[in-house]
Amino acid sequence: MEKRLGLPFEFKKISQYTFWLGIYFLSLIVGALRIGTFGSLLKILAFIPIFIWITTKHKIRGNSIILCTIPFVFWCFFSIVWSINFQASFDRAKTQFLFLLMLLSITDYDFNENEIDYLEYCLIWSSRITALFVLISSDYLQGRIYLNGIVQEDPNYLCAYFLFAIVANIYLIMNKKTSKLHRLIGVFELLIYVYILLGTGSRGGIFSIITSIVVIVLIYKDENVLHTSVTKKVIIIFLLYLIYLFSSSFLDADIMKRFTVEAISDSNGTGRFDLWKDAINAFNNSNLFRQLVGYGTGTVRDITYIFPFSRHNVLHNIFVENLIEIGSIGLAFYMVHIALFIYICIKNKYLYALPVLVGMVVLSLSTSLYAFKPYWNILLFILCLTNLKKNQLF
Repeated sequence: MEKRLGLPFEFKKISQYTFWLGIYFLSLIVGALRIGTFGSLLKILAFIPIFIWITTKHKIRGNSIILCTIPFVFWCFFSIVWSINFQASFDRAKTQFLFLLMLLSITDYDFNENEIDYLEYCLIWSSRITALFVLISSDYLQGRIYLNGIVQEDPNYLCAYFLFAIVANIYLIMNKKTSKLHRLIGVFELLIYVYILLGTGSRGGIFSIITSIVVIVLIYKDENVLHTSVTKKVIIIFLLYLIYLFSSSFLDADIMKRFTVEAISDSNGTGRFDLWKDAINAFNNSNLFRQLVGYGTGTVRDITYIFPFSRHNVLHNIFVENLIEIGSIGLAFYMVHIALFIYICIKNKYLYALPVLVGMVVLSLSTSLYAFKPYWNILLFILCLTNLKKNQLF
């Protein structure tokens, strides 16, 4: 992790497939740039590594991740049959299938450590590029930062874009091999991210970042020297608190009030609690068939018109949304799919990927991350790690 502010890899040792997968990771922000009815520009970039795989290798090697992902994706496709909105379910299923294709393509490649460094570097720089876009083109509406213009993104979703670099910089600062200059740069970079995160006013986004930091504090070890590790953990927590205080001093006071306990309690989850309650009531009042298989993937807005809902919107919780869209069976497939990624990170001690993944999962509790590219990217990266030629990662 100590070289993440430099160039930790050699291009000559990177395959064409890995190079374009990295470009896909690096171009994360263009996922918020839509091209007519086709979707985002990032979708075009996603086809390049898939095309390389199909035209050069096109083999599939089974592993536990694929075996647990296929049932979920196929269930989304099956739900088209009983969907209350064929087009919505078909479009959602196509999106999930594209993700499955990317996973399948990765299984056919053995990555060397240099390629893993390159892919991780691309993930980190995707956060930096996003921050640059925000600083250049964002607007302030009611005191909150909004990414508007050609590239647009919801403030709640925007927070997850920075997880890759935040986690990397915290490790960088804690690493004893890091130079003082690089530590100083890392602190400055964290300052920018915290300023943007607080400026979005996203409570769910901030909570996901905090959860990632907690995971880092829990799993970090400094060459098995317990007292050194504890000292560094205390220092990084204190440093982050100072960064928070400094960043908040530049923001509107009304924005900072959003993060108080009183404001969170009064907001009722910005209406989320009512939506979740309505969704559970809709599930309980559905017949057994719908409780098992749902109303079709991507149909949540249609469902809000069938049952009494406080408002017609997505449910801002991917687990509740999956429950009502693809039923208890589909939700079980989804939970196994995500739980396996977490288990693999813990089992194999993927110290970088685990905090990022946990942050994404926590954010999905307050947002509808059904095809969220930052979420996809860390899952793809974890699969790359499982195909590393050597077991020693860090």
